[in-house]
Amino acid sequence: LKGSFSIPLTFSWIYAPAPRLVVYVIFPNGKIIADSAVFSVSMCFRNKVELGFSTPETLPDSEVGLHLLAAPGSTCAVWAVDQRVLLLKPGKELSSSLIYGLFPSIYNSRYPHQVSEDDHSCGFTNSDEPDVFTAFRVKMVDLVGFWCINSFFFLQEMGLKIMSNTNIRKPRVCPTTPSTTMLQKTAIGSLLFPAEHLTMSTYQPTMFSLVSSAEEKVHKHFPKTWIWNLYSVGPSGSKNVTVTVPNTITEWKAGMFCTGRNGFGLAPISSLLVFKPFFVELTLPSSVIHGETFILKATVFNYLQRCMKIQVTLEEFTHLQLKPCKGCVYSSCLCADESKTFQWSITAEQLGPMNITISTEAVVTEELCGEEIPFVPNQGQKDTITKILLVRPEGVLVEKAHSSILCPKKGNPAQESVSLMLPLNVVEGSVRATISVTGDLMGTALQNLDHLVQMPHGCGEQNMVLFAPIVYVLQYLEKTRQLTPEIKERATGVLRNGNTRVLSFFPGYQIQLQYQHPDGSYSEFGTKDEYGNTWLTAFVVKCFVQAKPYIFLD
Repeated sequence: LKGSFSIPLTFSWIYAPAPRLVVYVIFPNGKIIADSAVFSVSMCFRNKVELGFSTPETLPDSEVGLHLLAAPGSTCAVWAVDQRVLLLKPGKELSSSLIYGLFPSIYNSRYPHQVSEDDHSCGFTNSDEPDVFTAFRVKMVDLVGFWCINSFFFLQEMGLKIMSNTNIRKPRVCPTTPSTTMLQKTAIGSLLFPAEHLTMSTYQPTMFSLVSSAEEKVHKHFPKTWIWNLYSVGPSGSKNVTVTVPNTITEWKAGMFCTGRNGFGLAPISSLLVFKPFFVELTLPSSVIHGETFILKATVFNYLQRCMKIQVTLEEFTHLQLKPCKGCVYSSCLCADESKTFQWSITAEQLGPMNITISTEAVVTEELCGEEIPFVPNQGQKDTITKILLVRPEGVLVEKAHSSILCPKKGNPAQESVSLMLPLNVVEGSVRATISVTGDLMGTALQNLDHLVQMPHGCGEQNMVLFAPIVYVLQYLEKTRQLTPEIKERATGVLRNGNTRVLSFFPGYQIQLQYQHPDGSYSEFGTKDEYGNTWLTAFVVKCFVQAKPYIFLD
């Protein structure tokens, strides 16, 4: 019997990423012949999501538009990072394969062990009985001739539970020789699906992250992460957002995923090239001594393939004296991929932080640079950079502190005189004094709460040393009626907005449970210790009881 037929198939996104097709034939004698094929379907999502910039290229510190498109009512998470971040960790960005890889049970084969009908019994073959179980044969070179695969494996790999009175599964043969036993243990896994049945799928699951020409911009912020926000597209399904590009010459990679009534959606990566004709790099020390003369250097880089006439200017400033610089020029031709360094000799004359600003401009001139007329770009022809230089006093820093407790009685004011004696050789302009008055004995500690209260961590003892002060601080504030919701949240919260340090002892409670023994006692290293520690157990129980009004305790 020989013939052929066609099966028309239409695969939608619900079949992604690797649908499997099994075809089987049942013969009158009960024999079953089966074969399977694996297809590769694009890993798409039901929620169609798009993200794009209003322009593919722009200048630093300019405004660009973001266009978000998703199913109506979707909430979208948008991110944009410097491409160098992705280059440091390739393959960590969010992708369709990564999302599908989070759910391997959808396309992985075989039965769960809870419903498997595998039995451990076996029998011996009878050479007189016809083989009605074979689906196809695979030749094993230098082993035992032919190895038979029955149709049951195809159905099992599909995850299909079959109830049938046909000869669908071949009984397991008892091993009779060492070579047969070895073959069953090592070769059966590779024989379940021969190479010709696996190469049809290319899917590999992943198991387990405008500016006007005359406008001048000042460089102050150079982040690696730019956008990390949530947006709602509303009933229209689209949204336009205006964002400001950071002062970084790089290529930004932006992505977005959305969730809504239509499910999950992932947008392809969008790119924004931030570019400017030239760039200024200012080199100066982190700090200088009062009266010290230092060399300030500014290097200009040309990113264009044409020559420009560059004029560099040190902006006027007070309290810094400019010294004569022999042979120094501040105007020069700068051709393709070239860089030039300009320098100034400066003396610091006043203490404290000083702003140093350098402006660089591509000027219009009829003088030739080599054999061509200098080019002036339409955008970004002026670049300005500002850096802060700290001027420290000469000599040795000396600090003196005085503290006292004043207790007014019967409404009479309390006072105390403090004498501030300055040494004769004090550096002029370096003297400073501060005074702090609080009506609470714990006032200074509360002002420094972020450092007094630390995130619990470490072994059983270290964790409790950091856990207990949080309880004591909260108890004190509560008894003195100073425990406001803001202070309580500050002491028991978690990090917020990436820049406010607020701490929590709830993780400390969870960590401490790792050092608990089966009998309920605690020790420094938990079950790694032979016995629990009586003192530590008592201290843990005491702190947990005191912390119960503020956190959940099991």
